[in-house]
Amino acid sequence: MAEGQPAASNNTPPPPSPLGRWRAGWNKYCRFHERFLKPIEGILAIAAIIFAGIQFRHSKSIIDTSKHLNAITADLADKATNKYIGNFPNNIGGIDAVMDNTCHKLNIMVDFAAYGGYSATNRPNFDDYSETLIRAVSSTWEDKNNQNKCIGINKVPGESNVQVKLLLFSPAQRRLALQSQIGDDFLDEKKYPDARATFKRFFKKNFYLIGQESPDTYLQKVLSGGKVGYDDFVAKLEQANSNEERIFRQRGIEIKFSNEPYLLYLWMHDDKEAAFSFSMHRATRDNSVETTFSTRDKDLLRTFNNIFEDEWNRACPYDCYYDPGACSQAAKQVCSK
Repeated sequence: MAEGQPAASNNTPPPPSPLGRWRAGWNKYCRFHERFLKPIEGILAIAAIIFAGIQFRHSKSIIDTSKHLNAITADLADKATNKYIGNFPNNIGGIDAVMDNTCHKLNIMVDFAAYGGYSATNRPNFDDYSETLIRAVSSTWEDKNNQNKCIGINKVPGESNVQVKLLLFSPAQRRLALQSQIGDDFLDEKKYPDARATFKRFFKKNFYLIGQESPDTYLQKVLSGGKVGYDDFVAKLEQANSNEERIFRQRGIEIKFSNEPYLLYLWMHDDKEAAFSFSMHRATRDNSVETTFSTRDKDLLRTFNNIFEDEWNRACPYDCYYDPGACSQAAKQVCSK
């Protein structure tokens, strides 16, 4: 040891280990985080929440606006002057919707009482159509007004139930119309794969038409009967229509028979709305079409009302048609034409 130098100390700390250095660095970071970074993280979190809230409100506003626009569009479409309803027999639901809005009067001008009774196999079908008609004639203005169906249509003092007028082809015309709409090849499976199922479904439901026979037995009878079998089938459809006419008449629906067939079919309530179609029936279904529309057009409704009133005034009352002795001289003259 050199003279004059202090003696070396025996208390010199050993160099830190790697673990010790890591702990020292971590503690230093924690002090830095606590002092500087933690306040910044809080600010960023608050900003993120505010931004998310703004985005949510913006998205909700877009959704609400979209829903509002869709509602307006649907309302405008519902109030459109003219709308396509569908082709027969898929038009029955739309026709029912028009008839169901009746508040005072419902005028109908169609070929058969049992409209779609044979051809409409899926709901809505003639069952729904018949229920709608009977519900209409059994209703009052108050009933419909409580359903919000008479907005802008005032009550008529002293009026009882809804008035329903039903103009139909006469029984003689009805047979010709049935033959023109359902040809003698209607059970040809190659042309109409669903024809026999439709046949059996109809007679299973209307079993009273075939007595003790089963639908399958009657089907074979018609198939093997040629013209006689076909004529018997048409006669049973006529019977079904006559039965529905009696039911409607008993429920209070006024029925008349036209002296001439017509192409315009019409279901019009309160001179406010109508469903209408032009019949283009042919003996083969491939060439038949009946397309139905609804309208609220005032000029078109006025024209339809004039047509209906003209046909109605020249038509033969139901009772007078079957019993001329029970009607007036003027009605007899109409029915004799």
